[in-house]
Amino acid sequence: MNDKNPFEFPPGTSMRDAAQSVGLTVAAVRKAQGKPNPNDFPVGSAEFEKYEAEFLEDVLAFMGDDPANQGASDELDV
Repeated sequence: MNDKNPFEFPPGTSMRDAAQSVGLTVAAVRKAQGKPNPNDFPVGSAEFEKYEAEFLEDVLAFMGDDPANQGASDELDV
């Protein structure tokens, strides 16, 4: 999503504001790509669960994670 450059939080930005910014950015990009967002569906529905997982994968990609390398350990070992 971001040309393989990890997202960096600007100095002095609260973690909540930074997280909200990332979430809103990913949601806007998904909408521009014609992809649904989880909040387009009722919480707990099968569609919500499906698009929540896709949304979280997009957040990780935005933050610099390599989706092709899923399952491998990272520096946080998660």
